[in-house]
Amino acid sequence: MVDQAVSEPSSDGWEALLVGRWDQAKAGFEAELRAGETPAALDGLARSLWWLADVPGAIDAWERAYVTYRREGDDSAAARVALFLHKEHGQTLGNFTVANGWLARARDLLSGLPLSAARGWLKLAESETEMSPAESYDLAQEALEAGRRFRDPDLELAALGRVGLAEIWL
Repeated sequence: MVDQAVSEPSSDGWEALLVGRWDQAKAGFEAELRAGETPAALDGLARSLWWLADVPGAIDAWERAYVTYRREGDDSAAARVALFLHKEHGQTLGNFTVANGWLARARDLLSGLPLSAARGWLKLAESETEMSPAESYDLAQEALEAGRRFRDPDLELAALGRVGLAEIWL
């Protein structure tokens, strides 16, 4: 997922990432990081590494991005990264204890912020971990509403899929 919340979308790394040139994106972000560590460059590096199937490298870069976003006071971006880490630790590595910790961090960070697409992504993640079919459906519906309200087509599509699964589950 490449979302609109990225703070430096015009860099060479982000431009390559947006068109699926993963190696070029990685090289662009590494060049940016040699000039100075920024959370957006770490975030972008993590995404390019993820697409290149380097999950451990992506997780390392996202963890560094999380810390840097937090230091800069960008809680919304930090929460977004925490949601990536939640998914990778849980669905990819099967470490649900660590995954739940990242989900809790995202929830805490977003609780004090205005409604946003990031909160919709949180609702989607909560829907995916919810064991009650009715609760999962309600959370997916909230994610879908956020995707539509904040014009996030990736969130809208992912939430639609989850709503459909929850309807089958009911």
